[in-house]
Amino acid sequence: MIAATNHPQLLDNALFRRFDTVMDFALPDDDGVRAVISNRLAGFPNGNLSWTRVIDAARGLSHAEITTAAENAAKRTVLSRRKRIRTDDLVSALKERPRTQRESTT
Repeated sequence: MIAATNHPQLLDNALFRRFDTVMDFALPDDDGVRAVISNRLAGFPNGNLSWTRVIDAARGLSHAEITTAAENAAKRTVLSRRKRIRTDDLVSALKERPRTQRESTT
């Protein structure tokens, strides 16, 4: 059995004893944020993005939350009949996502 959570503090400690291995993934660093977004938005030109603003907005988010935000920005782009992701759309989508309670150790 495999289980995953972004909020281990909400789980009963007895649950952790049921698993042989517990893997903890650090929050992505700046390069990781850029890689996740670039991979998720590979179908869109992203040369116009302000990466400084995007990375700042993504701090404290897990890989999964960054992925969801990138997908939401892509949906907004398609629904607006645009071909390029706008920095403002991506930053807005990132700011809408819930932050985790832990800080990145990388």
